[in-house]
Amino acid sequence: MARDLVYFDLETQRTANDAGGWDRKGNMQMSVGVIYSTRRERYEIFPETRVHDLIDRLRAADLVIGLAASGRTPSRRSSLNSGSIIACAPWARGAQPPRSRL
Repeated sequence: MARDLVYFDLETQRTANDAGGWDRKGNMQMSVGVIYSTRRERYEIFPETRVHDLIDRLRAADLVIGLAASGRTPSRRSSLNSGSIIACAPWARGAQPPRSRL
């Protein structure tokens, strides 16, 4: 079975500035999360009400590739589970993201 590479982006309801700074990022609140799964070959959209479904999908992925926001590129990789890591998305370095089939 093919590996499930999941491209991930999250939009927030507030900016870090509006939330009181990056040390209070929990106050930013999730607006919507979007993933593209290479195994399923489709996009999935998760509103705030489905955040637990989004987390489950990220944990089940073989690799999660997160889009860096506002120049805050991750300096290290962090585990979701033993088989998944978060890395900078390739299009953050100039490559093209997967095309939408919507």
